[in-house]
Amino acid sequence: MKACCQRLMLTLCILLSFSSMALDNQQYRCELNDHIRRVVVIYQHPQNPVPCEVKYFKDTEGGTEKTLWQAQATAGYCEKKTEEFIEKLQGWDWQCKLELTAQQ
Repeated sequence: MKACCQRLMLTLCILLSFSSMALDNQQYRCELNDHIRRVVVIYQHPQNPVPCEVKYFKDTEGGTEKTLWQAQATAGYCEKKTEEFIEKLQGWDWQCKLELTAQQ
């Protein structure tokens, strides 16, 4: 049930983002014990859903950063892969929350 609600929330955020002039980066903040990780969908051009990339940050574990996925032409790919990865993290007991971050 929880995954279903989060999926619905993500879909609504995506639709709202696509309907506005600029797309906000989507960031999930995930916590487990004293650890914080982030999964961020980054749009290279604020008006277009592609190209995009998904970055994974281990903020409290040495500050490592890794690009997990990229899309050049398939709108929705980065969001779908992010959703699947967040579900995997939650299956490992991470508590994840969606935050929208403004383009820089």
